[in-house]
Amino acid sequence: MKKHYLLKLIIAITVIAGNINLNAQTPVLHYTFDDVTSNTGSDGTAGDLTLIAGSAAYESGRINNAYKGNGVDNALGTTWGGITGKAARTITAWVKFPVLDEKRGVITLGSRPDANDKGARFTVLVTAASGSNQVVLSIQGKTIKHETIFSDADLNKWIFIAVTHDGSDFISGSAVSVDKGAGIVTNTGADNTVALNTTNYTSGPKTILFSGWAAKTNDTGSVIEQANITIDDLRVYDVALTPTQIIAVRDEAPALGVKEVAFGANELKVFPSIVTKTLNLESNVEEKLKIRVYSLTGKLVKRAYGKEVDMSSLSSGLYLVKVRAGNKVSNFKIIKE
Repeated sequence: MKKHYLLKLIIAITVIAGNINLNAQTPVLHYTFDDVTSNTGSDGTAGDLTLIAGSAAYESGRINNAYKGNGVDNALGTTWGGITGKAARTITAWVKFPVLDEKRGVITLGSRPDANDKGARFTVLVTAASGSNQVVLSIQGKTIKHETIFSDADLNKWIFIAVTHDGSDFISGSAVSVDKGAGIVTNTGADNTVALNTTNYTSGPKTILFSGWAAKTNDTGSVIEQANITIDDLRVYDVALTPTQIIAVRDEAPALGVKEVAFGANELKVFPSIVTKTLNLESNVEEKLKIRVYSLTGKLVKRAYGKEVDMSSLSSGLYLVKVRAGNKVSNFKIIKE
């Protein structure tokens, strides 16, 4: 028994840390929706969210919580508007929808323009109206419709979407990618008539997250179906990610970007090595700690931010804990009793 315990302890305190020459792009906006008390869920990036329409609700996400509108025309917004004009960008998110009807917005960059000001809004939405159930990129005048058609088998199932623009003038420099579980499929734009010109017109929200956009009504005008979508792990990058990088975001793996280094000897402490309920962290770095917990098969099972992780819901066993602060990264093996 004693020998078995010592073996477990030796395994648990193994630290996989060092100079990691793998790199990762950093999103300029990242919403995990885990901070359900303030409607923000910000991952230490710019742009705290506020409720600007309807009411927000939260439910179980891919990891921790996800955002779901509670009714029609629900929206969270931020005054951040850091991507304008034709600047390069990438938007990634996990979405889930309950029915195949109407349209569901995911995110809009740029505030509401005049109807004739084409190209001023950059909107990602899922539309399922009249059987045209697709992921759509709209730039106020032109769209890319992803050819993947959703079916009943896709309902209430997490689907990964990504939209990129390479910084060129037209939507021909944009692409829409979808992964329903069988790999990423991408459609590119072909239109060169309406130029992208993402514009912030007002002093109000410049980036808007929609969860409920429209409602289906019966003959008397009563709402019979609210077109809500659930959104989790939404990220905005100010570069056009490559296909390899998009896969890395989907898989939470390192991609290309700035050089990563290990935490210094006295910069990070993770304890205890054998956890019953709470894993604690101590750090003297200024950046907020971003924590990911993986099973031995590589599956992401927990994410947290700050100085502790509630591991009470995890099964007993060995886990890999990855801690990041800025470009500093270290990995630890921890036993959950």
